[in-house]
Amino acid sequence: MAERCVACDGEIGDDAERCPSCGLAFGTDAPATAIAGPADPAHVGLYFGNVPSAGAEIAEEAAPVERETPPAAPRLLPPVDARRVMRRAAFVAIGVAAVFAAVVAFVSSRRPDDGYTRQEIAFERFTDADGLDPPELPATIDADAAIARIGDAETRRAATAAHRPFPDESRASIHAFFEAYLERVLEIQPDSAFRLGVHPHPRELGPFDDAADIRWLLLCRDAARVLREWPGAAALPVHDRIDRAALLDEVEIPLRWQRAPDLERLDAIDRWFDPFSHLADIACCPVDDRIAAATARLRALPARLVGIVEKLNSPPRARVLATAVNLDAADEYLGDYVQAWRGAPESAMAELAAAIGPARQAVTDCARLLRTAVALRANGSMAIGPANTAVLLRVHHHLPFDARAVYELTLDELRAAHDELRAAGERGWRDLLPGQRAPDEAQVRELRDRCSAWIVPTPADGGVTVARLPSLWAVQGAAATYLDPGAFLDPSAGVVHVEEVVLGDDSETRDYHALLRRHTLAHETYPGHRLQAVASRSACRLRRFIDDRVLVEGWAVYAENLLHETGDCAGARLDDWTRAWSRTSFAADTLIGLLVATGTVSEKEVLELLRATGWDEPTLENVGQAAATGLYALGYFPGRDEIVALRRAEEERLGSAFDLRRFHARLLAAGPISPRLIAEEWRAEDR
Repeated sequence: MAERCVACDGEIGDDAERCPSCGLAFGTDAPATAIAGPADPAHVGLYFGNVPSAGAEIAEEAAPVERETPPAAPRLLPPVDARRVMRRAAFVAIGVAAVFAAVVAFVSSRRPDDGYTRQEIAFERFTDADGLDPPELPATIDADAAIARIGDAETRRAATAAHRPFPDESRASIHAFFEAYLERVLEIQPDSAFRLGVHPHPRELGPFDDAADIRWLLLCRDAARVLREWPGAAALPVHDRIDRAALLDEVEIPLRWQRAPDLERLDAIDRWFDPFSHLADIACCPVDDRIAAATARLRALPARLVGIVEKLNSPPRARVLATAVNLDAADEYLGDYVQAWRGAPESAMAELAAAIGPARQAVTDCARLLRTAVALRANGSMAIGPANTAVLLRVHHHLPFDARAVYELTLDELRAAHDELRAAGERGWRDLLPGQRAPDEAQVRELRDRCSAWIVPTPADGGVTVARLPSLWAVQGAAATYLDPGAFLDPSAGVVHVEEVVLGDDSETRDYHALLRRHTLAHETYPGHRLQAVASRSACRLRRFIDDRVLVEGWAVYAENLLHETGDCAGARLDDWTRAWSRTSFAADTLIGLLVATGTVSEKEVLELLRATGWDEPTLENVGQAAATGLYALGYFPGRDEIVALRRAEEERLGSAFDLRRFHARLLAAGPISPRLIAEEWRAEDR
């Protein structure tokens, strides 16, 4: 009779040394003596605990036997071998590194080893930087504490004495309150009049001292309190409700802003020169008034420059050197400034010329001082900081984004644009069709004539003149700028300043620059900034005052794409290249601006990024140009995407009744406020 296995009850032969079913080995003394052999996976559980006795029957169909788990014996842990732990940690680290290297190698194998990829990698190394982490913005604002940190007690007393509270009648409506607020803004920051088109033109340079800062914060504190406590705010008409939200965001920014006095002083020096171009180029009032304002401002310039430079404490070196370069450009601009006033009375031009001499000397002295004494003590940060960056994104632009989200979005844009450049380049330049070669003036006229294809009804428009880009802005890297007469004025003629490009004899290069110029003109004029500016004239004054750059710059980028969507840029494959190249420029500016603003990069790292993006020999002056407090490039891609999201929502809502031209008219007539607020307004109106 066959024997049975004591472990699995399987049948075994008389002379078997091992169970054929479970692998149990038998001793030589007697069949009942069991010695555990190699475990079979099917029976591994049988060898934990007690070995079943010879009388245990494990039938195939029987219910599983419940066994008591024996109490665990106390375990005595061996002493920790530090060297063994370190070796294990090293092995784990090596393994992780190997896996990471394999992933990188796999990804890299699918990305060309070219300059585009190397540029992407240069930016990718910062995606996990701590500086891009979103900081928490406090729900409440202690404005009085912020004011107490500025100046001394005597300065605060004087500023408080000059402060004017809001009269009761200003609370009659949101727009009445705005007009009272605007009156005080123009008192404290008179240079705002140039952007708004308010006359008479200010003849004094905007003050930049502790007293002016305190008065500004006092105004914003009172305005924020009134707007937060507005009675029946939730029951306001939808337009007024959105206006209140937009203005509240505007007045809260200075209260939340963490001051960087040295950076702000350097920015003020740059801003003091911009109005000189506005006065000379925009014929918004009689020439006598404009030249008198320019002359008075030139006379005030020397003392202001001396005063503000003396207050610089420990500014960032790169920003100091960039400001010195900007002053060199201002000196060059003022050297030809009298020529910009041809046709003005001779006596007025003589007074202007007399004021230019001392002003230029002061500019030269200031630039020299910045490069010597100030540069020697310059050791501050270029960054406005993560908190201020968050204020710009979440409060000023009303976007639910942090710096990292914008950085990643922009990096995706850079990669996509590079893919398009690779595709266009692979086709070969000789396969590309010629571009537009019309003069700038003719192209602007042609673009203006096409406005009915982009917007209905077409807004009233005084047109655009084309002028050479002043050295004031060319030195800062601008290819072109649009200069508006003022948001509160009727749409009289604006000016587009365009850099001069010397074209060689190579046909392909000429075609490329011609197409690039068409993109630039479309961005700055039609359907870009100029069309947006004149179409926004139908919005209320409050919204024109806000002038949200996410909408303004986002619209200009969107407008370049619109040019192609409606077939108004004939460049075929060369045009594909040009469009992609334009996107890479916007992306690089945004990425570097974010890294500088958040304090993520050093001067050396910015230089490396500039080289990666095509600069042959970047300098600290170039680094300093990227350290602007306004983060102007922030609106490019988020703004475009916000506009596209509004468009998609309207297409879905209206279906076949959707009209692209009327969508544009409705969008721009809503005013240059945050697209998020426009979306909120439309949802309420369309319910």
